[in-house]
Amino acid sequence: MKADLKRVGLVLALTVATGIGVAGCAKHHRVTDPTTGSVYYTKKIRHHNGAVKFNDARTGASVNIQNAEIEKISKHEYKQARRDDDS
Repeated sequence: MKADLKRVGLVLALTVATGIGVAGCAKHHRVTDPTTGSVYYTKKIRHHNGAVKFNDARTGASVNIQNAEIEKISKHEYKQARRDDDS
């Protein structure tokens, strides 16, 4: 009986930890066009025929970049970049 309670506790703890980890991995990206040096921010990236397609969070424009540099960033950094654009 004690072993079953320990197992249930362990499974519960792992489930909670995994849920927190997944929730903390929201997708926020900084995309840089190496040709122009332009920097964009987005939450969703699509790959199509070797190019990266996304909607720029600052302007709402649809962007298509060949050979883009993509970095995962924190939610805080993403929000800060959007605020900096508003000023």
